[in-house]
Amino acid sequence: MRFSTNILSPFGSKVRAGHLVLLLTVVATSVMADVSCTMCEMTVGWLKHRMESHKSKEATKATLEKVCKLIPNYGEECADYVEEYGDQVINLINTNVSSDEICTIIGYCDI
Repeated sequence: MRFSTNILSPFGSKVRAGHLVLLLTVVATSVMADVSCTMCEMTVGWLKHRMESHKSKEATKATLEKVCKLIPNYGEECADYVEEYGDQVINLINTNVSSDEICTIIGYCDI
């Protein structure tokens, strides 16, 4: 199958369907990576704010676990991330590492 439309003109006059799927996958992955990075930075920022008033690591982690239960379709995945990265993130917050650095360390943002 070949496509020949104006929207694909930067890629040549004929683009194979497989190439188009690959291109769309790369673009979607890049967009999702940006969204994941932004969400991580927002979450870490929220955690920093919360920890200013509640210093307990356990209380903060418990709150995160409750928040995960409220997220439709991703609650279990969220809980897994809290289990895997929660202590590390909280420890980094306590050493005054910035939100973007924390998200880079745990792999959600690129350098």
